[in-house]
Amino acid sequence: MAQVVALSGFMGSGKSSIGRIVACRLGRRFIDLDEYVQQREGASIQELFMERGEAGFRTAEEEALADVLGGESGERVVLALGGGTVTWPDSVRLLAAGTFVVLISVPAGDLWQRVRDTGRPLAQSKEGFLALARTREAAYRTTADSVVEAAGLSRKAVADKIVDLICSGEAGGSVGSHPSERSA
Repeated sequence: MAQVVALSGFMGSGKSSIGRIVACRLGRRFIDLDEYVQQREGASIQELFMERGEAGFRTAEEEALADVLGGESGERVVLALGGGTVTWPDSVRLLAAGTFVVLISVPAGDLWQRVRDTGRPLAQSKEGFLALARTREAAYRTTADSVVEAAGLSRKAVADKIVDLICSGEAGGSVGSHPSERSA
C-alpha cells in the first residue's frame, strides 16, 4: 500500500473534503497542500498569486510538496493536491517518486457551479475557467495512477471508491511509477 495517496483534480472537485473522509477511514494523516503552502508562506493563495504571479506561487507549492513528501519516514498520508500541482513539471517528478495519484474527475460545468462565486484567482470568468479545465485535463490524466469518475456522486461515495482502490491493493502495485513512466 502506498505511503502517500495524493488526490488530484481541478478546483472544486472535492479533493480536500473527500481527502479528509479517506484519511479518517484509513487512519492516515490528512494534508491539504494549499493549506500547507499558506501556513508555510504566511499568506493566502490569493495574496501569493497577486504578489508572485502563478509561476511564483507554483514554486512555493513545489517547495511545500517536497517538504510534505520528504516528511516523517513511514508516515501514511492522504494528500489533497492543489488544482494546478500536476501542471508543474518539478512537482510531477516529486509525485512520481512513490506517490499513488488518484484523479477525482468531475465535468467542468459542474465544477464551475461549485466555484463561480468563491473569489478563487483562476475562477474569475466562466470562459476562462472552462478553458483552463480543458487545458489541464491531459496533465491530470497523464499523472493519475487511477481515475475516479465522480459526476453525480456524493463526496462520501467518491471517498468509498478511493478507499476501495487503496484497500484492494491497487494503490500498492504502482508506487513510484506513473502511467507515463510505465509505458516508456
